[in-house]
Amino acid sequence: RHGLSSELEWRPSAYWGMDAEVEWDLVDLPHGEFDVVVGQVGFRVTPNSKLSWNTLIQWDSMSNNVGLNSRLRYIMKPGSDIYLLFNQGYLYTLERDFVEQGTEATAKVGWTFRF
Repeated sequence: RHGLSSELEWRPSAYWGMDAEVEWDLVDLPHGEFDVVVGQVGFRVTPNSKLSWNTLIQWDSMSNNVGLNSRLRYIMKPGSDIYLLFNQGYLYTLERDFVEQGTEATAKVGWTFRF
């Protein structure tokens, strides 16, 4: 496997930032070789030490899938968190359309008991 990657990150303040990454890999296997490109864009907002929101959009050239992942996290106290997650998948077609592949929403509560 041979690859190249490039990443650009911008953090104008302690409260938010963006990043973009592109990775190209050439994979050589006994039955043939192929190359794949993966691109992603991320966005983070952290207004205070208890609340954060992260969103990532990713695409790969092998499957032509586009995935969106968004996570909201609230820290009630150290070791006790609430997460709200949203995932959305799309297939990018030759007609330059996005066909929905699936949607998922999840809520998670983590609580640490000390005794």
